[in-house]
Amino acid sequence: MLSAGLRAISHIKAFFYVLRRYAPRIVAAVFAAQAAVVAVLVTLAELRKRRDTRPEGFPWEPHPEISLESKEVWFKIFPQGEELFEAMLEEIEKAEREIFIETFIWKNDRVGKRFVEALARKAREGVRVYAIFDGLANFIVVVSVDTPRIIDQSTFPTLPPFQLTYS
Repeated sequence: MLSAGLRAISHIKAFFYVLRRYAPRIVAAVFAAQAAVVAVLVTLAELRKRRDTRPEGFPWEPHPEISLESKEVWFKIFPQGEELFEAMLEEIEKAEREIFIETFIWKNDRVGKRFVEALARKAREGVRVYAIFDGLANFIVVVSVDTPRIIDQSTFPTLPPFQLTYS
């Protein structure tokens, strides 16, 4: 019984000796194999990009406006943001009394500045402008849009999760 225990200890010592000796080589080989796979995939992706002659952008078809039963209300699906933003800016220019706009994120980029300028221009013309944007989304995304004081703006409050109540 004692010799079986000594043999087991001897086998364990031998295992750890081999592990200590070859483990760094095994780890280095695994990392080298991963680096080689990444290099091959990146190279293949670059070659495919250079060879690809497809047109830029996502292929989409314009959707027609749909008139609802009242004939005064229309509905349109905008599959691309640029088309939507242009339509929204056109509607802002047509406004005569009030503008209500709600957005998730309001960035200080080219599009955001165009909206602020259009809304401020309409507000100076006497149109009442109301803008609502999400507080959490604009807390995460750094925003420095200087909205003129003539635009009535509201932000959905950002609540920490522990303040939310569920019923």
